[in-house]
Amino acid sequence: APVCSTSHQLLLLKQTVFQGGGAVCLQVDVGCEAYEGSIVVQAPPAWAPMPPFKGDAPLIPKIKAETSYLCRRKFMMVNGMHTTLAFMTLCMREEGNTPGTHVLLNYAEETKEVRARVWAWATGRLLMLAWEHDLEIMADAHGVEGERALCGVLLDYARVTLRRFSGVSDTTTRVLSGGVANRWETRLKPVHDFLQGTQKLDRFGRLLLREAGVELPSLRHQVAELVAEGRRFTGQGAKKAAKQ
Repeated sequence: APVCSTSHQLLLLKQTVFQGGGAVCLQVDVGCEAYEGSIVVQAPPAWAPMPPFKGDAPLIPKIKAETSYLCRRKFMMVNGMHTTLAFMTLCMREEGNTPGTHVLLNYAEETKEVRARVWAWATGRLLMLAWEHDLEIMADAHGVEGERALCGVLLDYARVTLRRFSGVSDTTTRVLSGGVANRWETRLKPVHDFLQGTQKLDRFGRLLLREAGVELPSLRHQVAELVAEGRRFTGQGAKKAAKQ
């Protein structure tokens, strides 16, 4: 069955070749980040044997809608938050319009103010994710009942994702290798557009913000500010004003 992996672990390979008696022995040492990740098996048909995976990492959706949600969750929170951190890093460390190479800011080591900005973005992405998918399908995918329990699962995933990023050094160039303008347009700006088009949150959205400890006006401001400032790296924005 097709597999959507929600972990893009960093692999470090070392090869050692031993020759003796005409035989070649290849030793491969594999190292990776501590995060175990998840494997989403895309709703195998009823007649197919169950995938040969055990443990907490494999997730086997019962229907395709659950598969779509879990894969979208990974894209929004892993790829999306990586993009968010990359643009935050550029805005903090670049004076001009050209995106240079910088080590990604480390959420665990940043100031309280920066951490609040990052957490606001993570919460905004969760709001958008919940708006895109049926809440019952989301809850079923995680085996929980009730909106509060679902909020807990979503926020825990966001926290784990940010802790994971804090444990592995990365760079803005690698994260934005798909194109700076493309990533701004497809991974940063959509969250801003969603919030601007959402004048009033539903009950679940209000609960999610309350559980996250984020206020809607602050969330809108944090998202709009980064999207506006990050635009200068796409070739569409004016040069950042010189410091007075």
